[in-house]
Amino acid sequence: MTSLVVLDISGNQFNGNASSSYVEASGISLEYIDFSYNQFVGIFSFNLFANYSKLEVLRFKGQNNKVEIKTEGSMGWSPLFQLKIIELSNCNLNKLIDNIPKFLLVQHELDTVDLSHSKLNGSFPNWLVENNRKLRVLHLQNNSFTGQLYLPSLIHTHITLMDVSTNHLEGKLQENIGMTFPNLVYLNLSNNNLEGNLLSSISGMFHLKVLDLSFNHFSGGVPRGLNTGCLPLRILKLAHNSFNGAIFIGTNQDVQQMNVQQMNDNQFTRKTPTKQHKRKYCY
Repeated sequence: MTSLVVLDISGNQFNGNASSSYVEASGISLEYIDFSYNQFVGIFSFNLFANYSKLEVLRFKGQNNKVEIKTEGSMGWSPLFQLKIIELSNCNLNKLIDNIPKFLLVQHELDTVDLSHSKLNGSFPNWLVENNRKLRVLHLQNNSFTGQLYLPSLIHTHITLMDVSTNHLEGKLQENIGMTFPNLVYLNLSNNNLEGNLLSSISGMFHLKVLDLSFNHFSGGVPRGLNTGCLPLRILKLAHNSFNGAIFIGTNQDVQQMNVQQMNDNQFTRKTPTKQHKRKYCY
């Protein structure tokens, strides 16, 4: 099968060792590989991909968390490909070192990165966003990354989804987050150790529909634009922080467009309605 371009065996009941022989037998013409959602076990090594210069999509989403994916060989390796999509979620990724794949440092065409639920630790890989100007989707939730969430130095117009929830991030959000990611639709920073005031620049994300900052240590007031119709927000979760002051309640139109609003376990003092307000429940 030397001319094979797409190899997709996802969503089946294949089991046994996660053998590399599937790929080795297919030649180096492969552009798309997907082994996701099967019953594989054992070790799957990335070293064999080193000469696959045409590879653009690589998916290996675990289903039983019994596959160990090794991306770093004992001697190291330098891939010839430039991936656009890499999804390696819910697996034991680099089990012995628990670090993010080093070969991603030389990937600059990434559109989608999903390394969620993979038991990774170490400093948060801020360079992933900095190095990939075309990055659109970033899933790094449910790992053990530490450090601060630094923003790229330039405006990043492509990214629309960022989920870095359930890690150990700390420190304050940078003031220009709204300007840096102007086209974000989904932002989830929940279950971290972030602190400080919620910056008004978030209100400048005019496409934001989901914002989850719950279970952090944010304090101060909530920017009025977040819940009075300045954004197309459908889901706003601020629960389990230390926010205080007044909650501004939007108009009838705002009430209809907001599907979920969670603000419990904070230090709010009162609700301040805007004009034409009818009762709205926050929980």
